[in-house]
Amino acid sequence: MITIVKDILIPVGAVAFLIWIQVLLSKGTNPKMGYILPGIITSMSLFWILLVLTLVLPSMSTADRANFQYFDLVKLFLITNIPSLILLGIHMLVVKVRKS
Repeated sequence: MITIVKDILIPVGAVAFLIWIQVLLSKGTNPKMGYILPGIITSMSLFWILLVLTLVLPSMSTADRANFQYFDLVKLFLITNIPSLILLGIHMLVVKVRKS
């Protein structure tokens, strides 16, 4: 029972909480507040890329560094920005519904 709570309910609850916060921020008096969470997630993904470039890449062996493809960093950036795209979609939907 504890693993179900730990593995399923807590992550689902965290995602629901973030969506709820995004809707509240988008419904506020200043609609630009809806850009806060996507901005945080985008800055975190940039942090991951800087982390790879400054810590992981220099510590790799020469053979591993020769096989490293910088396109993997682009894929990392795109994959880690999927939540920010979803939150931006929620923001646009809330603003569109609010205007009509």
